[in-house]
Amino acid sequence: EAVNILIFHLEGVAKEEVKLQPTAHWSTPSGIFNILRKVFSKQLIETQERRKFFTRRQGDQESVQDFAHALMVLFPCIKQLSSEAVPNKDTLLKEQVVVNLKDLILCRDIKCWARDHPTATFQDVHLEVNHHQEEDTLPRWFAVAREAVA
Repeated sequence: EAVNILIFHLEGVAKEEVKLQPTAHWSTPSGIFNILRKVFSKQLIETQERRKFFTRRQGDQESVQDFAHALMVLFPCIKQLSSEAVPNKDTLLKEQVVVNLKDLILCRDIKCWARDHPTATFQDVHLEVNHHQEEDTLPRWFAVAREAVA
């Protein structure tokens, strides 16, 4: 009865995959779940890894170096799991760093720099970000309060 309920609730490709297997493999609820895990788990893991990579943003207390390193660590997972062709590692890392910097002014400046230097590598962008940060050691915004007598 449990098997019939599970099969009834399956739809589309999942139902077809279970039905294509020998009946002995899906005669128990755990057998159905094993079939589904075997067929669909790699796709879920690949999707999750891609999501981790493409949604990764620089954290509030995270340095650019740590952010770039985190992206470099996530990239091999995507390449290893991916069933389709993965774009150039250097280009993809460069684009992710340029777009996901937390400092909006730095992000804008680096985007402009990257547009002016289309052949720049990930390492070039990383060095340019470091150069901008070294130049900008003073805080950007400051307020001055004065007393006014009317």
